[in-house]
Order: sequence, then structure tokens, then C-alpha cells
Amino acid sequence: MCRILALLLAVPLGGCVGLVAIWETNDKDDAPRLLMDSSKHPAIWKSRASTSEYREKNGAPTRVERISEGEELWVYEKDMNQWCGATVWLVVPIPFMLPLCDEETEIRFVADQAVEQTYSGTDSTGFVCSPLLRLANSGLHMHSDDLFCSGPD
Repeated sequence: MCRILALLLAVPLGGCVGLVAIWETNDKDDAPRLLMDSSKHPAIWKSRASTSEYREKNGAPTRVERISEGEELWVYEKDMNQWCGATVWLVVPIPFMLPLCDEETEIRFVADQAVEQTYSGTDSTGFVCSPLLRLANSGLHMHSDDLFCSGPD
């Protein structure tokens, strides 16, 4: 029974090779938009949303810093660190990752309107080749131009 199970697990990974890397990144947006309704197509976004709209959509911030009169910085932090590092694929994935990356969003409000948003989180890229890549590609943030290999978005 164990041999059959091992064979069933090994067949989809046979010949799988590649490298996927995840690292910390920062993005700044001088015209932040708040997602108001994702059920519509296209989704409805609002520019210069107010503090009450952000609180309604995202909940209370982790902390609020008063910068000056009429200017606040709201910080939303994730409770857990994100995994950063690399995964080498040699038939099976071999991860070289540690939970060292932080994820947080900072929104600066002036006169109760969002004027700047900074996101700190993770980004990834990589290249993986496998005979059954089309079946496994749904979990990877990569696109596949051919039948066997997948590269960065």
C-alpha cells in the first residue's frame, strides 16, 4: 500500500525542476483607492476615501499616529510574519525559507481624505518545468506559455 501511495505522489512530480523566490517589497501610491464593491464587474473603487470608509471596509487600524493637525497615519499590520526565501524544485520542492518578512499597509489622511498609501509585503518570481505543470500551476503565481514550463507573471 505504501509503495502505491509513493508512486501516486511521485508521478505528478516526475521531472519537476525550477526555482521560486519570495522577497520583501514596498509599494507607494500617491492616489490610493479603496475597493468599495468587488462583486460588480468591473469592481467599484473610490479615490480619496474618508477615514470612516476605510474603517468600515478594513476595520480598525492596528495603530493611528497623529502627524499634525488634521493629518493622521493609519497602520494595518498583519499578525504573523510572511515567509521569505527560495524554494528549489528537484523532483520535490526543497524550501529554504524563514518567516522573516513583515506585511503592513500605511495610509496617510489629510483633512479626513486618504492621500497616500504605502504597502510593505512580499513579491515572488520563479521558473518551474514539469510534465504535468498545467495541473499544478493553479497554486503558483506564474503563467505558462508552453506545456512544460512556467515563468514569471
